[in-house]
Amino acid sequence: MRNSIVNPENQNPTPPIQPTQTVPTAPPTIEVNEQKSVIAQPTIPSVIQDTPKPKSKIPSLLVALLILLGLGSLGYWAYQNYFLSSKKTAESSSLNPVIISPTPMATLDLTANWKTYTNNIWNYSFKYPTDELTTCDYSTTESGIQLWKMPWDCSPTSDNIYEISILGLTSQEYTSNEKPTKTESILVDGKPATRNSYTFENDSPFAKLGGSTEIIIPTSGGIIQLLLLGTDLEKIQRFDQILSTFKFTK
Repeated sequence: MRNSIVNPENQNPTPPIQPTQTVPTAPPTIEVNEQKSVIAQPTIPSVIQDTPKPKSKIPSLLVALLILLGLGSLGYWAYQNYFLSSKKTAESSSLNPVIISPTPMATLDLTANWKTYTNNIWNYSFKYPTDELTTCDYSTTESGIQLWKMPWDCSPTSDNIYEISILGLTSQEYTSNEKPTKTESILVDGKPATRNSYTFENDSPFAKLGGSTEIIIPTSGGIIQLLLLGTDLEKIQRFDQILSTFKFTK
């Protein structure tokens, strides 16, 4: 049976509150709280220590920088050893081209053994093949010569049937009664000249020849006329070869 305390001023019995008030419950609570606080304090640094720290980005940047430096060095080495060397080789090749010997071209000079004709009145010279063309004694040597293709003879009746005529003419002696079908400006031994091409009409006595080629070279005393009768390709090539040997002696 529980004990009750009788209050003299109040006869009514009251439940014993004394034990509730007198029991030292607060100190253990305080101790527990203090103990909890003491226990909680060391756990904070342990959590901080266990938490992994963020890795620094500096090593990654250094690795990337080293890789870039390595690639740059490799590219520079390749540039110096391959690209520049190839470029220098190409430039040296362009500055020092391979010179092909012109000796084979010398063998193609068909005019080497040709005869040289020199005219001291009009001061010019040229070469012609004596095995193909010939001149007659009655040719006007002061003005120039007219050449026939062999085996034509040098009879007086064939005086006008020349193949190539090279003459020096005064302005009064030179006549041109036909209009050229083609005219072009050229140089002969460095001097201006005119090349005229003519076509013979059917009523012309030279109609069978087809046409003619005329080279006019102006000089201080008149003109020098080189004339070819015929349009045969072989004749034109020989005429151009003779023209290439034409020289002024003064």
